[in-house]
Amino acid sequence: MTAMTPGQLTEQVLAAYADTPDPRLRQLLTSLIRHLHAFAVETRLTPQEWLAGVEFLTATGQKCDSERQEFVLLSDILGFSSLVDLINAADGATESTVLGPFYVPGAPARAMGEQIGRPEDGHPTLVRGRVTDRAGRPLDGATLDVWQSSSNGLYDTQDPRQPPFNLRGVFVTGRTSSARCGRSATRSRPTARPAACCTRPAGITGGPPTSTRSSPPPATGRSPRTSSTRRTPTSTATPFSA
Repeated sequence: MTAMTPGQLTEQVLAAYADTPDPRLRQLLTSLIRHLHAFAVETRLTPQEWLAGVEFLTATGQKCDSERQEFVLLSDILGFSSLVDLINAADGATESTVLGPFYVPGAPARAMGEQIGRPEDGHPTLVRGRVTDRAGRPLDGATLDVWQSSSNGLYDTQDPRQPPFNLRGVFVTGRTSSARCGRSATRSRPTARPAACCTRPAGITGGPPTSTRSSPPPATGRSPRTSSTRRTPTSTATPFSA
């Protein structure tokens, strides 16, 4: 009896998914299987290495809860989130970016120049910017979501001492397409997690105008972070200056 080759095994597995009704799902599954099998063959993956990978993914899932989505962070640090955003970016608009694991839908509406945090959250910084269409014309009514960590490097979803939606806000541009808001200091990723990475530098975190949302904002309370929400830029946002 002739021993089965890796290629033959791959074809048998693919045949099991050949009748998947949805064409797009069938394409995704079969392509994933081919690449996954090719990875194992190319690297000559050992049983011990396979098990280590399974244990890592298991630990990642065990860290997830209603307010903590570890797989989003894992996708981010592998560059996969950025790649998906890059290949789906709109031509001629502001460069697309990922939401990251700390975005929460349903942030409160804020007036222009309003503080989004408390005095203890850090030194206030005024941020100004303009939102235009691809031709450079100002956009009235463009929505920008802003979220920041407190001076301790933690977001409200990580820190029980912060009230819900602390340092978060939704701003809407006026006729001049300008936007102004206040924010706080540095941010960091927690280290007691499988998908942990190094401390991130201080920066401005916010979302450009969006065409759709994957889910409606909640009425009250904290919201779970979602890995399915992505922003599709429909305009050009002039970079904010702090």
